[in-house]
Amino acid sequence: YPTAAHLAADIERYLRDEPVSARKRTWSYSTRKFLSRHRVGALLVTGVLALLLAVVVTVIRQERRALNEARKAERVAELLADLFEGANPFSAEVGNRDLKSVLDRAEARIRDQLADEPEIRAELLEVIGRAYGGLGLFSQAAALHDEALEIRRSLFGPEDLRVAESSLSLGTALESRGEYEEAQSLYERALAVFESQTGEDSPEVGTVLTRLGGLIAHRGDPAAGVERLSRAVQIFEQQPEAPDIRLARASSELAAAWDLQGAVERAVELKRQALAISDRAVGRDHPTGAVIRSDLAISLQALGRFDEAEQMYLESAEISSRLLGDDHPTVADTLTSLGKLLMEQGRYEEARPHVERAVAINQQQREPSHIFRIAAEINLGTLRRELGDFDGAEALYRGALERFEEILGSDDPGTARVVSLLAQTMHLKGDLDQAESLYRRALDSQRTMPTRRLNVTESLLGLGSLLCLRGDTDEAESLLREALDIRSELLPEGHWRIAEAEMEWSQFLLRQNRPTEAARLLARAERVLSNSLLSSDRRVTRARELMARIPVSTSVG
Repeated sequence: YPTAAHLAADIERYLRDEPVSARKRTWSYSTRKFLSRHRVGALLVTGVLALLLAVVVTVIRQERRALNEARKAERVAELLADLFEGANPFSAEVGNRDLKSVLDRAEARIRDQLADEPEIRAELLEVIGRAYGGLGLFSQAAALHDEALEIRRSLFGPEDLRVAESSLSLGTALESRGEYEEAQSLYERALAVFESQTGEDSPEVGTVLTRLGGLIAHRGDPAAGVERLSRAVQIFEQQPEAPDIRLARASSELAAAWDLQGAVERAVELKRQALAISDRAVGRDHPTGAVIRSDLAISLQALGRFDEAEQMYLESAEISSRLLGDDHPTVADTLTSLGKLLMEQGRYEEARPHVERAVAINQQQREPSHIFRIAAEINLGTLRRELGDFDGAEALYRGALERFEEILGSDDPGTARVVSLLAQTMHLKGDLDQAESLYRRALDSQRTMPTRRLNVTESLLGLGSLLCLRGDTDEAESLLREALDIRSELLPEGHWRIAEAEMEWSQFLLRQNRPTEAARLLARAERVLSNSLLSSDRRVTRARELMARIPVSTSVG
């Protein structure tokens, strides 16, 4: 410092947090000194600037998002304009203009015009996939949902809601094709994401639980299915929208699971509630209502309420045909069930056109491995058996058994039932050795299925009757008694299936030279069978033949 005064001045400046003359004055040094002198003001200004920066960033992001959505909307609008022009009969593009053709063109244009827009492409593939599924074209639907899933997974990662949405869509399509294991895996993955991202009581979780619970129940674990479906119903009951079509679907699936556990009366009550909810929510003319009507008819049929069941099947078939088309798989499923009902009453000629039409639609629309297609062919086998074509029935049953063993495994309830049906056919053909072997194989599986106790009674009666003919009375008595006890426990009084079991038990009593006991039981059985089935039905005929073998002097009480 040249003088003491200059030093004193610098000390004063230092104490006031001002730049001193002894140091080179740079921008950073001067700024630091300024901020030291004005700390509060600087903090306020910094906070304001940070807030302004955040607002600017948010606005820019929103503008970008809006521009992105606008761009997406523009691309979708261009695509729709092309599609509607293609559907115009006076357009230059000549070709098929039914809905499937429009969807086919949409798929092609999406791939062509949106090759550089994977997010939009995935979104539209989802939409078109669901439309294909609605038409019953499940293979095409599955292919599009699979592609959308891969795109979304690569763009957003496995935990994104859009990935869960595509997993649910693909699972639904695969389930409809009969690929149950992969469908269940996809449902479980979607459920985990939805529970994590939307909460455990969200409608999205309820939707996945409905699909997952129904699939698990039909794959042989109805108790686990009831648990998930009950939770789905509870979720939808808590939603503010009422009535809710999703509640109707979940309730109907829950009722079907109760059916599988033998709680048929409970299932009927719940299905009626589901149907009422569906009709209020979307009106009577809706595919969901048609499906629920068919499901309700199945339960009514199990209870022997044939007239009401038939009316429900006819309503379901009419609605489905009108809304979905005559060749839709949903129509085929209802015709399969209607044919089964008519055959159960001995109305085989009336059943024939429905059974054959169901098989034709299934063979046209579904893969050979699809469970419902196989079920329709089993139904045709039963029709042929009852009309006396045992060879034709055997061929259909063996074909179904081979596919069920490959798809479901040897111990599945469906596989065991086909084994039992084949046993009955061999029994009718007179091949008692093979029939006995098949009956025992069916029973070995069916006895491990406590939730499907009614199914086991056909094998019990068949094997019991066969052993009775062969003179093995001890085992025959045990089997026939067990079948009668199960049916009496699970079915309402006066049901024809109880009467059928009573007829077989009566035959055993006659062979044991116990005509008085047989006469009382057989008289009641013949009366119920005659009132429930056609007079030409083989069970009615057989009951009357047994009645004729009872000595005239025997009292029927």
